Amino acid sequence: MEEFFSEQSYYQFPSLEAAVYALLLSFLLSTVIALTYRHTFRGTEYNKDFFQAVVLISIIAATIMMAIGDSLARGLGILGALAIIRFRFRFDNPKNIIYIFASLAIGIGCGVHGFAVAVAGTIVFSLVSFALYFSPVGKAPVYDTSLSFLIDDPSNITAVESLLSEYCQVIKLTSIGNSNELIKYEYQITLKKGADHYSIFKKLNEVENVSNVRINNRASVDRV
Repeated sequence: MEEFFSEQSYYQFPSLEAAVYALLLSFLLSTVIALTYRHTFRGTEYNKDFFQAVVLISIIAATIMMAIGDSLARGLGILGALAIIRFRFRFDNPKNIIYIFASLAIGIGCGVHGFAVAVAGTIVFSLVSFALYFSPVGKAPVYDTSLSFLIDDPSNITAVESLLSEYCQVIKLTSIGNSNELIKYEYQITLKKGADHYSIFKKLNEVENVSNVRINNRASVDRV
C-alpha cells in the first residue's frame, strides 16, 4: 500500500515556459468559450461574474492538472481539499452548467498538454453553439426586458396588463409573491417597435396602487 501511494514518479513538472504557455492558451480558449456564451445568451439579465468564472475556471483546472501530474496521492489530496468546499451557487439555466464543463475540459486539456485536443474542442463547441443558436430548433421567444412592481389591490392588475399589451410585443408573467403586505409581480417582456422603457415606466407609475416599478434591460436599470 505504501508503494501504491509513493511519491516516486516518473512525472516531471513542466518548465516555467511550458506552464505559462499552457495557462495562456487555456485563458485564450476559455475566453472564446465565454464570448460564445455572451453572444448566444438569450436571457434578460446578463451576469458578468459568470463570464469571468468561465474564463478563470479553465486556468484553475490547467494549474491543478499540471500540479497533480501522474501522482495519485496528490490527486487524492486535491480531491479531499475540494470536498470540504460547499458550493451554494444555483444555476437557473442548464446551459450555464454546459459552459462551465466546457471551460473545465479546455483547462484539463491544456493542463495535460493536449493542446490540439483543447483547440479542436473549443472550435467545435463554439461552432455548434452558434449553429444551434441560429437554427430554428434553438430559437425561442426573446425577452429583452424584465419588469417588476408592487401592487396592493389585485383588481388593478387588469389595467396594468392592458397597458403592457399596448407597449409590449411579448409578455410573460414569471412570478407572483408577497412583499410587505403588497403583491409583487414580475414579468419578462419585449417592447414593440417605437416603444421605449421610459414611456412604459412613466405610465405604470400613473396606475393606481402601483409602486416600486423596476425595469431592467441589458443596457440600463430604471427604478422608483
